[in-house]
Amino acid sequence: MLLGLATGCQRNAPTSANNASDATPESQPQVPAPDAQTASPSTTGPVTPDSTPTPPTSRPTGRFAEELRNAVYPIDTTPTGKAPLKDGLYESSVAGSSSRNTVRLGPVPVFGDLDGDNVEDAAVTLLATPGGSGSFSYLSAVLNDDGAARPTAAVLIGDRITVQSMHIVDGRIEVTWLDRKPGEPMSTAPATRVSKTFVVRGGKLVEADDAGTGATAGLEPLRGHYTWGAEVETFRPCGSTQSFWVIGDKVLLQPLRDRSAALAKTRGKPYQPVYIEASGASEGKATDGFAADYDGVYRLAAVQAAKDVSPADCKAR
Repeated sequence: MLLGLATGCQRNAPTSANNASDATPESQPQVPAPDAQTASPSTTGPVTPDSTPTPPTSRPTGRFAEELRNAVYPIDTTPTGKAPLKDGLYESSVAGSSSRNTVRLGPVPVFGDLDGDNVEDAAVTLLATPGGSGSFSYLSAVLNDDGAARPTAAVLIGDRITVQSMHIVDGRIEVTWLDRKPGEPMSTAPATRVSKTFVVRGGKLVEADDAGTGATAGLEPLRGHYTWGAEVETFRPCGSTQSFWVIGDKVLLQPLRDRSAALAKTRGKPYQPVYIEASGASEGKATDGFAADYDGVYRLAAVQAAKDVSPADCKAR
């Protein structure tokens, strides 16, 4: 979802809208140590431009937080399409100009599981100033690969906007910012609240509506075996040789995890399958992490049945 960018040009940006956190406005770029906190629910409509988020109250784990400030972020405002940050900042020269092309890590990352592996990932904002009058805000999901940061390609959310809050809720990133109404000049202070939700799908960050992650969008009936254990959370359909990585809300998956773990303890072997009847949506093939080793990814939406013993027509392999 990378977008082309001409230096100094205004960009089109989205204009619509559980660990929770608020991000301080990005109109004054800063790079303090990462923090996280709880924020008020997002709404859409005019607000006063001087709304001030509540200061953050908690901190992430050390290694992953440091990785965020020194990761390589795919972004379309640099000549190479990547911004290798050093202590939260990328900087390069602009040909034929005294201006500098910069990418700064936003002040407040938020943390939560984004890919269903039960490990805390992060969402960050990036402020890009490629040398013209624009000051572009981007969103990136950063997957936690055993403490190493693996950012997704950054998605543009607006030019000279003010990010108000950001949350990770049930694997989704909810972002609220102040923008201008359509047709308003860039000299107008951003005062209209906009909220959008993003998800990681197949290793890419996309808007939730585009991902088809609604309550019923793209759901299909599933019968087969769910297995959980160290670095494994998979589903194999009845009669199939294919295995799929499983993601979903923790409240839905935790009972299945507990059941698989209990079977492993009882039988004295890890990775014991649980027969399930469920509904879910395919999220395509993952490109990184443990999920990339499987034939695809399923997001479970509901579980109608879970049994220790498989029926005759669906024996575990």
